[in-house]
Amino acid sequence: EAGDFRGVLKRLRGECTEKLRHLPAADGALDLLREARTRCESWEVEAEGFDAIGKGLRKTYRRARRDYRDCRRDPAPERLHDWRKRVKYHGYHVRLLGALWSPMSDGQQAGLRDLASTLGAHHDLENLRKWLDEAKWAPRDRKVAAKLQLLAQERMQELTEDALASGCVLFALKPKDLMALFGRWWKAAVD
Repeated sequence: EAGDFRGVLKRLRGECTEKLRHLPAADGALDLLREARTRCESWEVEAEGFDAIGKGLRKTYRRARRDYRDCRRDPAPERLHDWRKRVKYHGYHVRLLGALWSPMSDGQQAGLRDLASTLGAHHDLENLRKWLDEAKWAPRDRKVAAKLQLLAQERMQELTEDALASGCVLFALKPKDLMALFGRWWKAAVD
């Protein structure tokens, strides 16, 4: 049976390698980054203090929290993937503010990183599951592909449960309460 798995994995590796050969090159990426840096120099921040970043923090948290609630109702792979993006955006804000109160924010940053990783693993397995489902299999490989499908589906269920449990903790606060908390940390750091 191990030989059967090797055949399926060899095919997967071959298809992935072929797709990588056809990705557009990153020509000009450095120039685009330099242009972006130049544009950033002319940005003007209209607010000061916590107000300058607080609005964005509230927005990313509210969206991630909303997507968490949506996933609790219907944990479809597409919803979980969208939630992952929102978790990452919110994590960037928390990381920016992390120096305010490191003992508290370190745990939150780690939790958001772990949640994003869990949701990323779920997305990877969903892509594998789709590939296994869509590929044309030789009769001898169908049984192996079906077994891999089942294993992927079982692991996806575990990851969904883990993600929702983490979300329950990370998104327990109402946005106004999170803002008050970070506002107090900001004030303590500035005073």
